[in-house]
Amino acid sequence: TAAKVQLAQCLVNKEVMMYGTKWCGYCTKEKEEFGPKAWEVFKSNYVDCEASEEKYNLCKAKNIQTVPFFEFKDGTIRIGYLPLEDLAKLSGCK
Repeated sequence: TAAKVQLAQCLVNKEVMMYGTKWCGYCTKEKEEFGPKAWEVFKSNYVDCEASEEKYNLCKAKNIQTVPFFEFKDGTIRIGYLPLEDLAKLSGCK
C-alpha cells in the first residue's frame, strides 16, 4: 500500500538499518509485512549478514548475534521482529 511505501521511504531517510539473513524466519516475516513495493524502497537499508565476506565482517564488527537486528540513527538497537507500527514509532515516522 501507499502508506507502507511512505513508511519505508521515511525509514530510509532516517537511516534505520535492518540486519538479517536469508534463513531467518522473522526477517522473512518482516520483509513480507512491508510488502513487495515498500520492501523495494527499504531494502537499500537492509544488510544480509551472510551475503558476502564484507557484510559478514560488518555484522561481526557490530556484534550482531541475533537477527533481525535494527539500528537507529540515534544509536538505539532493537533485536527481533518489529511490527511496522513499532518501527514507525521508534523512528519518528508517521
